[in-house]
This record gives sequence, structure tokens and C-alpha cells, in this order.
Amino acid sequence: MKQVLVLIGVLCLLLAGAQKPLMAQEADFSDLALGPLPQAVTISDIAFVGHDPAFLPEIMEQGAERGYRFADAGVTVALPIEVKGVKIRLCLFAASEVKIEALHGLGEIVSQKHVQFRDKCKDVAVEGDKIAILRLTGGDNEASIVRLGAE
Repeated sequence: MKQVLVLIGVLCLLLAGAQKPLMAQEADFSDLALGPLPQAVTISDIAFVGHDPAFLPEIMEQGAERGYRFADAGVTVALPIEVKGVKIRLCLFAASEVKIEALHGLGEIVSQKHVQFRDKCKDVAVEGDKIAILRLTGGDNEASIVRLGAE
């Protein structure tokens, strides 16, 4: 049920921005103020919807990297158009992994990746046919997205 509600929220955000046909830029959190965000927020035409209503996503700084921290339950990211690849600058500060699922617009998984590293940030590429949605889960509430855009 929770996944259905998240998907409905993502679809509403996509429909609200349907007149924007191109993914012209990436979501970059470096200029945003530190602090909590609503569960659903759009940055640079990319919609982010948190999965855990008890955990507010937030903009936080870890070292020299400022990013969107999400709950272990995850975040769904809706892109304004379908792409063949996404590049994510991801920071992990707990000894756990993050699972990244790439889905097309109808919700079918087209690619998935598990990443695991600790106390650093890395660029992670996700490739697949017609990626419209990303679902990131895990990270022990210590994972953050610094940048995200089409590859």
C-alpha cells in the first residue's frame, strides 16, 4: 500500500510538470539551505518523494558535500523525461548498502544496482532502457544524494 501511495505522489508531481519536455539540468543541492524538506519536493524539474513519513528528508552537509539525506526506507525520484542513464553523486556514511532501482514510466524495473562504501562520496552510474523513475533504499538514514542528472 505504501508503494502505491508513493507512486501516486510521484505521478502527481510528474503531471504537474508535464509541460516541461526536456531534462535540461541536474538536481544539485549545493545552493540549498541546510535543514528539513517536505516529503515531496521538486528540484530542477526532478521530483523527490520520501518513503518514510516519520523521517523528514533534509539538506545536510557532510565534509565538503551538501546533499539530500533520505531515510533508510528510501526515496523515489521521478525524472521529467525518460533517459538511458543517470549519474548520481551519492554519499554513504554508515556501513550499509544502498539499492538503486531504475524503472520505466509504468513502474517496471529495468535496471538495479547495489552500492556499498563508507565515509565517502562517489559517482554512481545507472543505465537502462527508458528510465523515468529511480528508487533508492537503504543507507541506515545516513545516505545522501549530492547531484543527480541524465548521463
